[in-house]
Amino acid sequence: MAAPSDPMELEAKVLQVLPHDASAFTEGLEVLAGSLYESSGMYRQSWVQKAHLSSGRVSRRVALPPSWFGEGLTLANGGLWQLTWRERTAVFRDSRTLAELRRVTYDGEGWGLCHDRARGRLMMSDGSATLSLRNPQSFGLLGRITVHDRNGPVSGLNELECTGTDVWANVWPTDDIVRVDPGTGRVTATLHIGGLPHLSRAARRPGNVNGIAVDPSTHDLLITGKHWPHVYRIRPQPPER
Repeated sequence: MAAPSDPMELEAKVLQVLPHDASAFTEGLEVLAGSLYESSGMYRQSWVQKAHLSSGRVSRRVALPPSWFGEGLTLANGGLWQLTWRERTAVFRDSRTLAELRRVTYDGEGWGLCHDRARGRLMMSDGSATLSLRNPQSFGLLGRITVHDRNGPVSGLNELECTGTDVWANVWPTDDIVRVDPGTGRVTATLHIGGLPHLSRAARRPGNVNGIAVDPSTHDLLITGKHWPHVYRIRPQPPER
């Protein structure tokens, strides 16, 4: 029997397959009121957009400056925070129009971002095992937390999604997503999603999993990846025996 400190092993039960913009080099994903907010990366190609979750129809897209590489994003305080990779700049946007409202700077790289509403903070990854904790209004640094399992720090943390009780983080460059206790940083489960259906061999490349969102209306997880033609509505569960 596994020790209590061992992370649970989970697999994805697919509930629904939804359309997704296959041009997106997905870096961040959020869902609210039937809308899918997404950040896409790559220099000279980065953008942020809002689309209808069920149809995939894009209602609004805003391009980033050519010298910026778009990264993670999250909804907070009625707006949308979007990171950049090496440009050390976060942009706060109007969630309806996606218009830029203000910019702030930070040290290091920006990878993933989520809003831990229960604790009144943002959580931000930079590809290491450390998550920085930030003020959701000013983006100022509040502290740091190291994500770890029984073997030590878990590096490669990328896209993040806060649920209120947990943080889901994909571990680059794998197909695994870890569930993290936001208070202690301890990994409580590993979700294996390499077996999702209807994906080409190219889409299945390790590291392409890079979009995690929680639908607040159902509490289901929504998963997509770089250049994936689908968003998957899933429910994490223990493997069937």
